Amino acid sequence: MIRALFAILLLTLFSLETAMAQDTISGGQINSFTRVTAWDPDGALVTVANAGLFQSGDKIMIWQAKGATISTANNSTYGDILSLEEAGSYTVATVHRVLSGGRIELFCSGELPDFDVSAVVQAIRVPYFEGDVRVTGTLQAQPWSQTTGLGGVIALIAEGTITFDPNTGANARGDGFEAGDESTGAGNQVADYTCSKGWRGGRKGEGVAVAEQAYCRGKLATGGGGGNSHNAGGGGGANFGAGGLGGRPWWGAGPSGFDQAQTQGIGGQALAPYYGAAATDKVFFGGGGGGGNQNNGGITKGGRGGGLIFLSAARVIAGNNTVLDASGSDGDDLPYNNWNDGAAGGGGGGSIVMIVDDIQNASNLTLDASGGRGGDFGRFPGTCHGPGGGGGGGVIYASSGVPAATSVLIGGGRAGLLTDGWSSSLAYPCGAFGQAYGAEPGENGAILAPGAVQSQECRPELKLTKLIDLDAVTLDQSTGEYSLPLRFIVENSGGLDLYGVEVLDDMKLGYGDLFSSALLEAPQVDCDPASASRFTAFDDETAGLEAVPNAHCPV
Repeated sequence: MIRALFAILLLTLFSLETAMAQDTISGGQINSFTRVTAWDPDGALVTVANAGLFQSGDKIMIWQAKGATISTANNSTYGDILSLEEAGSYTVATVHRVLSGGRIELFCSGELPDFDVSAVVQAIRVPYFEGDVRVTGTLQAQPWSQTTGLGGVIALIAEGTITFDPNTGANARGDGFEAGDESTGAGNQVADYTCSKGWRGGRKGEGVAVAEQAYCRGKLATGGGGGNSHNAGGGGGANFGAGGLGGRPWWGAGPSGFDQAQTQGIGGQALAPYYGAAATDKVFFGGGGGGGNQNNGGITKGGRGGGLIFLSAARVIAGNNTVLDASGSDGDDLPYNNWNDGAAGGGGGGSIVMIVDDIQNASNLTLDASGGRGGDFGRFPGTCHGPGGGGGGGVIYASSGVPAATSVLIGGGRAGLLTDGWSSSLAYPCGAFGQAYGAEPGENGAILAPGAVQSQECRPELKLTKLIDLDAVTLDQSTGEYSLPLRFIVENSGGLDLYGVEVLDDMKLGYGDLFSSALLEAPQVDCDPASASRFTAFDDETAGLEAVPNAHCPV
């Protein structure tokens, strides 16, 4: 038996950032990243390459950037998404403890994403503040690296208020999926949808598929296709909105009778259908724009996709000119009187997710998840080559809704243009196909309605009831001490099972002197509210601490 127990749940966890007064962040890169090498959702266990980034009480975001399966046929279906699998899935949890071998035990488990670590999964250390935090400089994303599978995310969590000083915010512009490069040459026109590095086509932009970032005009899921020979423009990257088609090729290339529309880089596939009636638990980078086709030395790299900005707080207060920017970057231009080559596609807009109860001073706030514009072709006198397609718009989500006063930018990037003297009166074909010369803008992104994105932050909602079975109280006649059977009922109404529940209680019973000399039996922790029917609740006071064993409390 034990003499002291204490009736509180150890649910509030403290980290190095926790403080009673308002903390500050001076800007710059605030997150640390490491690859996930193993994932056990049933055991609430994640294994990472560098567990030294974390300690007990830290917030950890686990996110899978890629993993979709696609069609790889060398035809118009190339790059079509067959299944997203776990691409875009994420969860945010609290570190329970760091174990040996890179293993990290989390406080949450249950129906979590079934991350595929053979794809691209990263673990992100997220600064966490128990109270308020003030941001005094612009937060910057570490650009995503396809090589390491790390970066591209700005994430910040506060239990209280996140306040942005004037002229600050978060900048993840062009920090998402990488862009495609230009081809190494050009020849006759070709209609290939996929090809190896060489003259036949520019490189595809990176997207949500785990597949080779090959060359030629076919899209790569959300990545834009490269422009084909001869000098067609690259397609735009995608997110919610599809990327735009790249521009037409140089009209003078053979073979005779070839359908020149079969060379234009195809824009990345829209993810809009995956944001359906059911709430999604996925968020995405913008896809990279496709590279142009070149043979005269033009550097026509596509625009990178926008990154991911994730904020969780009770409220956000925006200072004057606060900007959260997850837009895609622009495709490369071809300057006037320089190179006769195809331009590149713009990057798709990224995602901004705000799990907040209130947004204040909304008229000061700009949310930008727009697509990057396609690259322009500075018209070399007497000829025309393909501009780039525009990037598709991304996603903006606020759990409490985006206030009407907020400046929101979710448009698709404009198509690249023939510039420097173009007019509709130019000789065929330069005048007949318009100033965009067949290139198309990206489709618009979207503001998702409240409830459209599941909050994957593991915040258990627990109710604790302390009970005593008065009918079972016994008295030891030899000592004059009572023995009291206690029971703790923990009701979990959160969205996930909870592991690692610890209940602490004191020896104060709230019955005056009736049991002043009582010895308390070792209590039971029970997660079944129905078991409380034969017990009577009583008031509690505070005293010393004594831990009791962990319990598993399912939803």
